[in-house]
Amino acid sequence: MNQRYTFGIGVDVVDHDRFALFVKRRSRGVDRIFTDGELDYINRFKGDGAIARMAARFGAKEAVSKALGVTLFSLSLHDIEVVNSSDGPPKVKLHAKAKEVAFQSNVVEVKVSFSHEVRVSIAFAMAIAEIRSVDLQGPLELG
Repeated sequence: MNQRYTFGIGVDVVDHDRFALFVKRRSRGVDRIFTDGELDYINRFKGDGAIARMAARFGAKEAVSKALGVTLFSLSLHDIEVVNSSDGPPKVKLHAKAKEVAFQSNVVEVKVSFSHEVRVSIAFAMAIAEIRSVDLQGPLELG
């Protein structure tokens, strides 16, 4: 097994009132932020419960982008997808440019954790990379 190390960490705090105002001002705002899968989960909740879950997932996207060493707005918000797991913590799926950034940085796993309280949500992400061993004596075979 190749050696793993922490490539980067990220954290984000989202104020629920500010996030609700953002969503209210932009009719397509939610669709631009969240994937269909994320919205399927979020839409099971109403009012403050939905806002808290949206804020936590938005914060997770921001935290993941920081852990990958890029700004969230250099990606499509759909490039980072936060999905529920039946066996515990949420999982992260990377698509398009976020997936490319992770691949170029040898990131093999992204862990995320978030929590929401009455007024704020917080999210933490850790990108884990792998040192790939290369035989410097022979040819480098890629692909």
